Amino acid sequence: MGISGDMAIASLIDIGLSKDDIEKALSNILMKPVKMNVMKKQKCGIMATTVDFREKEEKTDIDNMLKLVEKSGLDNGIRLNALRALNLIIEAEEAIHGEKPHLHELGTYDTLFDILGFFIGIDILKIDTLTSEPPAMGYGTVETAHGTLPIPAPATAHILSGMQVYGGNVKGELTTPTGAAILASSFTITTSTPQMRITSIGYGIPGSKGD
Repeated sequence: MGISGDMAIASLIDIGLSKDDIEKALSNILMKPVKMNVMKKQKCGIMATTVDFREKEEKTDIDNMLKLVEKSGLDNGIRLNALRALNLIIEAEEAIHGEKPHLHELGTYDTLFDILGFFIGIDILKIDTLTSEPPAMGYGTVETAHGTLPIPAPATAHILSGMQVYGGNVKGELTTPTGAAILASSFTITTSTPQMRITSIGYGIPGSKGD
């Protein structure tokens, strides 16, 4: 199916990642408390996890987000992955709108929390290989700060340019720009499931915004 930033973190918590570890790491970076709401919900008959950051609507700007990652003191791999994902979103917005993204595109901590939280999470869980089937885009339209846009949103399409994707038969935005950036920055996309041993299964579903 698709991917959003909060779905990505929720899936890690569903397989055992401690929300306390993510809260502590993000609080240390921002130098103020960061709290997550974690809930279990049923989706299509399956119990799954959803997360929401309480402080996600607090205002910031792009330069501050990049600076926070660069000066975070996190391991080099986490920082590089997070910066790569953030820059994919920034480059997409610049290409689409012809200028540096404004506050309404990347003006809250939500994007930063989702991206940093995911890469901190896979480091804690010692996950060193990330593989995904081509993501589903969904279909229809989505409401944004720029008005009503087609699905996939232009930023999502730009980030995933050159990668295999498919539409799917579900109406709505299944893959968001933040989810696409996480996918494009660190996953290998394959049409065939690689040989593996299943040790844990996690399901993440969108929170209140589904970014």
